[in-house]
Amino acid sequence: MFNNAGISDEAKARTTDNEKADFERVVSINLTGVWDQACSPCHDPSPWW
Repeated sequence: MFNNAGISDEAKARTTDNEKADFERVVSINLTGVWDQACSPCHDPSPWW
């Protein structure tokens, strides 16, 4: 399984130019999304293979 998300936004010159909401969006997509996908087979009793 591959979990990969490309997030496209306007380029910022420095990391500190980003708002907290930008960071939270990236974390939500890249961490929470991966977690949800990785755990979904655990909650489904039918085999996924």
